[in-house]
Amino acid sequence: MRRLYNFLSLLLVFIILEYSHAQIFEYPQIYKDPRIMGMGGVNIALGGYNTSVLYNPASISLNEKNRYIVDMFRFNLSYDKDGIKFFNDIQDAISVGDRNKNGYVEDDRLTEVLSVLNKYNGKTAHAGWDAVVAISRTGGDVAYSFGLLVSTKYTAKIYKYSHTEGVVNIYFDNYITPFAGMSFNFFQKSLSVAFLWKYVFRRSTYDNVSAREIAYKGHEIDSYIIDDLGDEGRSHVFDLGVLYKIPFLQVLKLTLGISIQNVGNPKLGELGKYPQTINVGIGANPVIKGFRGLKLGIDFFDITKNINIDKNNGKRIRAGMELKVIDNPVLNFTVRTGIYQGYITGGIEARLAVISFIFTTYAEELGVYPGQDKDRRYILSAGLSW
Repeated sequence: MRRLYNFLSLLLVFIILEYSHAQIFEYPQIYKDPRIMGMGGVNIALGGYNTSVLYNPASISLNEKNRYIVDMFRFNLSYDKDGIKFFNDIQDAISVGDRNKNGYVEDDRLTEVLSVLNKYNGKTAHAGWDAVVAISRTGGDVAYSFGLLVSTKYTAKIYKYSHTEGVVNIYFDNYITPFAGMSFNFFQKSLSVAFLWKYVFRRSTYDNVSAREIAYKGHEIDSYIIDDLGDEGRSHVFDLGVLYKIPFLQVLKLTLGISIQNVGNPKLGELGKYPQTINVGIGANPVIKGFRGLKLGIDFFDITKNINIDKNNGKRIRAGMELKVIDNPVLNFTVRTGIYQGYITGGIEARLAVISFIFTTYAEELGVYPGQDKDRRYILSAGLSW
């Protein structure tokens, strides 16, 4: 009888997995800088940070002063409302022992896993971290930047179909990416042309995991998701960028930016092609009395819609602003806001000498159009920079 029950349960799992497809439609992106995400993900024509080169390689030319910009170390933790709690609860569920002493510890774990899936049924759980070290040299006719990025994130959609079965849609992404770029200035620095080299090593999983698999794999579930269900690839990847300082309305200090990321749709091994995106943006840096710095911008990401997840314009338009309320060598306080994929973003940054802390919130659209499947996320960041 027990064998018949197990057989019917496994048959139900196979049916569920066959007709349950992952429902996470998140654009692939190597790095989401917390400062840039605070202002709506806008940076094609604004620059200002070492990691701006990951949006437009020419951005390092926007700082005309001869200086070094250093992120000695920056660590970011990202999460949503249920992300950390869900993953902790799953770890607790697969840690239980043989409670009824019948020799089947997996059954006790399955009961606990199903209880967790029931608790989070229909919800999204996201958690991730990344770290970056980068240095840029600005000013002169040539500017350059180089660094190293490591990033890992999990996003899960949780479903419990019955009292005996449930499924988690998993999207896992891990990047290890050294990068280096140069920007060349022409016509009295009104035009900048740049390239960026990246060596992208990526491990990714986009699949379904049943409650029974979670219970039976136990503490090996992470390696099962990453190694057994996932794929990996690596490749040399190149970006190109252009910035043009618009000569009229000089009081606004307008800049037009164009970037081509992942030129030629490079192939990342088992993961297939990494989509090329052509992006355009316009930025302004007007001078306002009483404040040291104001930035305004609007970007159109992937104008050719080469990312085939969807063809929606709303997910590709980004707008935002940054205002430095206090800015001196000892103390800096900056506020940011914007619109990303149709949702409000916001952030604050405080820096004392070389230590900075950032809090950012934004929402990722996991559906195919804004308003379908919103996932509000938060980033806590700390680093040494100057």
